[in-house]
Amino acid sequence: MAHFVLRDREVRQPFLVRLFGITEQEFEELADEETRAELYDGVMIVHSPTTWRHDDLQLFLASLMRVFADSKRLGNMTGPNTLMRLAQGRKFAPDIMFVAQHRVPTPLTKEFEGAADLVVEILSESARQYDLIEKRQVYQEAGIREIFFIDSENRKIIIDRRQATGRYQEEIITAGKVTSSVLQGFWFEAEWLWQEPLPPVMECLEQLLPPSSK
Repeated sequence: MAHFVLRDREVRQPFLVRLFGITEQEFEELADEETRAELYDGVMIVHSPTTWRHDDLQLFLASLMRVFADSKRLGNMTGPNTLMRLAQGRKFAPDIMFVAQHRVPTPLTKEFEGAADLVVEILSESARQYDLIEKRQVYQEAGIREIFFIDSENRKIIIDRRQATGRYQEEIITAGKVTSSVLQGFWFEAEWLWQEPLPPVMECLEQLLPPSSK
């Protein structure tokens, strides 16, 4: 499905293709394991395959968050192939998503019904505006408690945190410690994400989870 040809010419990466008039049933039929796709009010958003750097950042951060959440028994960390159904006709697949322990379905389902507690998006060339404008608005409308946007190109991290009033407060971090209000106690150094290669996960976990706290 992720292979596109227009007028006998293959669409080169990166791309973001919109297919209009798609129902949830048609979305299920069109999407497959090789297709990075989402459904937004009848529009199927098809993403080009991610880059090595994108995947490296996603796996690095997801590993840190997953081990931390598991060690504290806080909930389930997944992504990017797990869909989150926010409403009728709205299915999204964050690069990383966290669901608090008391909300994790048993057994685990194909997709999560409702808003996750925390999501992380790794910004890419083709989907930057889509993530920062359209997806961001949808996530806020759904009431996701904390939203991270990792902008490696500009070396900054944008965090939207939902306040008690329902409004969101934005924080932009370029250096130093980055903390989460949802994964309480979790942190990482912004500089870790800008390194090439990325630092070893185990070395970072030793700082994040010293022996006395495990």
